[in-house]
Amino acid sequence: MNNFFCSVGSNLSAKTDNRQNEFIKYMSKQIPSSMVCETVIRFEIITLVCAFKDNKSLGPDNIGSKLLKSVLRYLIDPLLYICNLSFTTGCVPNSLKVAKVIPICKKVMQLSQVTIDRYLC
Repeated sequence: MNNFFCSVGSNLSAKTDNRQNEFIKYMSKQIPSSMVCETVIRFEIITLVCAFKDNKSLGPDNIGSKLLKSVLRYLIDPLLYICNLSFTTGCVPNSLKVAKVIPICKKVMQLSQVTIDRYLC
């Protein structure tokens, strides 16, 4: 029985015609700008940054939201440029693709000296 499942791929491959570039028959021409994002404006960045909570952790650049809010008037133009450049080129800086996830334990119940912890979801 295991041989049957292990050989499914090779058996199907032997039965099909493996021509290179076969996908060209059913694929249309490539569309270079298939995803379109509108240009980001200053008001959007200001609104977004002002909505950040002050007590949240630092980002990958180690800049907290409180500090970002206080220097936003000096950073608005570079932020605007980076956002719009990212949308037009389709490239996102690697440091912005990282998320830090820290589980928080919550004590559920105590049985004498034993504590049972569970993660918050």
